[in-house]
Amino acid sequence: MNKLIPELEQTKITLWDNKKIVFENYQKLNDISNEIIKIDKYIVKGKNLKIEELNRFIIKIYGEIKELIVE
Repeated sequence: MNKLIPELEQTKITLWDNKKIVFENYQKLNDISNEIIKIDKYIVKGKNLKIEELNRFIIKIYGEIKELIVE
């Protein structure tokens, strides 16, 4: 399938051992703090959370991840 309009696709989430979460095709980074990061309708809770933007559509969160909540 051609990815000419990535904003029409669903967000894909990949988890790695409570240490990393990768969001692909996210739309909006809503809130950032050391303990909470909100992306679209998802909330990541933990300690010492950090963000790395891999490109405009892929973002990686790492640190001591405790919860992933869907609003």
